[in-house]
Amino acid sequence: MVEKISYLMEHFSKIKPGEIVLIEYTPDSFYPIAFYVLATYSLKLGLPLLIDDVLDTLHLYKTYLDFAGLDTNFLYSKDVFVLKIGGHKEVGNVVSEIRLTGEFYIQYENYKAAFDSILSQRDFFINIVLGFDRLTELYPSYQRYLFLLTRTHYLGNKRRTAFYFVNRELLKKTPLVLPIFEEISTSVVRLEKENNTTLVTFLKSPYPSLIGSQFEFSTEEMLNYLKEGLQDGSF
Repeated sequence: MVEKISYLMEHFSKIKPGEIVLIEYTPDSFYPIAFYVLATYSLKLGLPLLIDDVLDTLHLYKTYLDFAGLDTNFLYSKDVFVLKIGGHKEVGNVVSEIRLTGEFYIQYENYKAAFDSILSQRDFFINIVLGFDRLTELYPSYQRYLFLLTRTHYLGNKRRTAFYFVNRELLKKTPLVLPIFEEISTSVVRLEKENNTTLVTFLKSPYPSLIGSQFEFSTEEMLNYLKEGLQDGSF
């Protein structure tokens, strides 16, 4: 398992500042583990986290991880900045909150102000976005695509690398959203359940050597490895 983790992290280390990485998961894959590994590994490297928490999605992830026996206290670290967007469950070190509105331009300006304020507090962030897929039905169709395309405003901003965790099956229900999101993302990674394992596939990358790369792991083995790492401090 150590070799598999090293192999996966080696691949992710090739992702550069300014990129947008789309992580598509299927509902039956244990995607919170991927979030946990990305978040804790980043903190271990000394990289602060900015977590966009849309509609209490972070609460769901934390609950799943707690049930799995993993320690989620890292969410309250001074190096974790949670930007809460809608919802009522405050989880983690919440530094800013935005109320959802039905007006696209108001929502965009409110988010931009909060995001820029947080970004100014550190030199660089790993920006993990949870629940963005839940916003796709908030606006009328033409505003929906404008809102999606605002992601390009942050593309190339080398003060952060963004990782969007999205439910692939949910996004597929709204026409054009998934292909547009895949197009504006520099990298696309898919998580899916295959028998008793989770398969990680790099579908798109600016680095040809990554395209088509796959990483397969047993959920049970991964959980045991992470729990052992918590006990001996190796992870």
